[in-house]
Amino acid sequence: MLDHGGLRFFRRHMTGLSRSAVAATAGTVSIGGIGGSGTRLVAAILAQLGYCLDGDNNATLDNLWFTLLFKRRDVLGLAEDEFSRRVDIFLNAMTARVALTDHEKYVVAMLAREPPPDLSVEKLNSVAGSLLAVQPRLLTDGGRWGWKEPNTHIVIDRLAARMPGLKYIHVVRNGLDMAYSSNQTQLRLWGSFFLGEDGLDVTPRNSLKFWCAIHRRILGIEAELGDRVLLMSFDALCLRPDDMLDRLCEFLGCEPTVSQRACVRRLIQRPASIGRFKKRSPRDCDRADVEFVASLGFDTRFGSE
Repeated sequence: MLDHGGLRFFRRHMTGLSRSAVAATAGTVSIGGIGGSGTRLVAAILAQLGYCLDGDNNATLDNLWFTLLFKRRDVLGLAEDEFSRRVDIFLNAMTARVALTDHEKYVVAMLAREPPPDLSVEKLNSVAGSLLAVQPRLLTDGGRWGWKEPNTHIVIDRLAARMPGLKYIHVVRNGLDMAYSSNQTQLRLWGSFFLGEDGLDVTPRNSLKFWCAIHRRILGIEAELGDRVLLMSFDALCLRPDDMLDRLCEFLGCEPTVSQRACVRRLIQRPASIGRFKKRSPRDCDRADVEFVASLGFDTRFGSE
């Protein structure tokens, strides 16, 4: 299993980046989290703060180039050189500094034959085509850019080792609310790997166990990477937007203008789904998992308690 301990291995053994690729990762921010956590809102906030999130994005601002390259189970066991090749392809697509090599084009073509979950072959071919069509252009160093794709957290340890300037925002939503979300794509795709059990049923109990496993792992990665990682509570963002915006901007090293702050405030709307777990039974979940959710500062009081 890949875990934060793998960071030390990749730091020792990773292939060196070219100077242009290192520059391309300076000031770069990635956004991830379990699907339905509020990553789209955080991406919209970064766009308001002046970050370029251009790419082949869908309606929820997911970067589909990243989806094509990394949202697939084979990424968990990729050898270092193969993983690095996919990172290089993604960096080249996002920064358009150099053209893809013939071999990189071949890799994209092969990946386009095997669509990730929730992406049709037709859409995947369109995404691969847009990636291959990116033309080299001269960019200035120091520009702020990034991407949002919820599954980024699956490979963030390896990405951080390969991209020394990368920062990561992990959006966290109350695990009990997430257990009753209709979006259980990540549990289906990654659950057996992180929970060590094949054929998992999609239930609130298993969903919460997956949430706990992912966030224990992210806490370990945060301990390794320090100020390169920010755990951003969606619940707190909705309840205390000014405080959380200040925390986000401190992490990014930026100072929002009055206009930007007003635009961000308008983006933040508290959804009715916050607290939806309160209408359910505490018997749906294991007590130890509920206690872990509480340890991260979330409300865990069911309506019947």
